[in-house]
Amino acid sequence: MSYARLTYATGGTYGGLALGGLLGGQTTGTVSATAYPLLGNVGVTVTWSGPPYVRLSRVVAGVRTPVRGAYPLPLPAGVFTDGDAPLDVAITYEATAPGQAFVAVSSPVTLAGQGGTWLSHPTLGPALRVIVTREPGAERAIQRGVHRILGRVYPVAVSADQRESATGTLQVMVETFAQRDALWALLDDGQPLLLRSPPTLGHGVGEWLSIGDVALAALGHGAWEAPRILSLPYQVVDTPASNLDEL
Repeated sequence: MSYARLTYATGGTYGGLALGGLLGGQTTGTVSATAYPLLGNVGVTVTWSGPPYVRLSRVVAGVRTPVRGAYPLPLPAGVFTDGDAPLDVAITYEATAPGQAFVAVSSPVTLAGQGGTWLSHPTLGPALRVIVTREPGAERAIQRGVHRILGRVYPVAVSADQRESATGTLQVMVETFAQRDALWALLDDGQPLLLRSPPTLGHGVGEWLSIGDVALAALGHGAWEAPRILSLPYQVVDTPASNLDEL
């Protein structure tokens, strides 16, 4: 199978195909991305001529991940906010259509974390910047059994193939009543929350946390003093389904 040459305003190639442009005189498309550090997200604009829907993916260090809520993305022009974008790493975005070999790719963009940590809900927005008072300790349990055998000095141990994901307690400080209420809104329905922190803290591109019973404590002695500490017991869980076709 041969393809017509594809062209793209910023040049470059991807997998032997030019980035954006024309395939067989039928499909054209471009992707552009803009980082918004103060909002903790990346705005992605897709223009497309061809199939009525496209899939939008995020590529970080060669790992391709569907962008949450961006499929099906109605076209010919779609503007989408990627609230899951990792901090302080180069990101590109790809747009593809079912049954099409054509791929439109954005120029790299970096969402500057500026030392901040963000919590976000899988469907509700926007993300909330929070202050983590300290790095939480973590435990990783394993299912195992130790069985004593009659006449043997040492018991026999059996265990699961791998340990469970990390559990711990995240302590978050809010400085205003508005921030407190915004955090309660994220926690209200019990859905997992995405924790994004600077790469230097060792949490990768982000971790999804299932939050248990939350405790709220005041920092000051007066009820009118807004700063509060919320203790969020968590377990790291699998990423929630990103789009309708993953349910």
